[in-house]
Amino acid sequence: MSTLKKDNSTISLNEQILNQACTFNEVMRLISPQWKMQIMFSIHWGTNRFSTLKKEYNTLSDEILGKRLRELTQEGFVEKIEGPDPKHPIVEYFLTEKAKDLLPLVPQFCEWGDKWIKAV
Repeated sequence: MSTLKKDNSTISLNEQILNQACTFNEVMRLISPQWKMQIMFSIHWGTNRFSTLKKEYNTLSDEILGKRLRELTQEGFVEKIEGPDPKHPIVEYFLTEKAKDLLPLVPQFCEWGDKWIKAV
């Protein structure tokens, strides 16, 4: 999640102007922090527990993984489901419809990047 800004700061006012023109900037702000897209794709492919995500991204700190999962949950991309047994708590993460609608768009950005960024 982004840092809190004053509503009347220059940055906030600039974001308001850009978002009035197109919500693309807001979309990019939501999905651009490191690891967010990778985490969503991992959950999509079935890696949906903290411990298995941690194994998959072993260079990612527990703090950042937890932070990204909280952000994704708060922003409505991921749903956190806790198991019924309090003695053996199992927490799993699942994509929401919002995330499922977003993921098919991502490969197009990757193709564009392969063509125009990696070519440079």
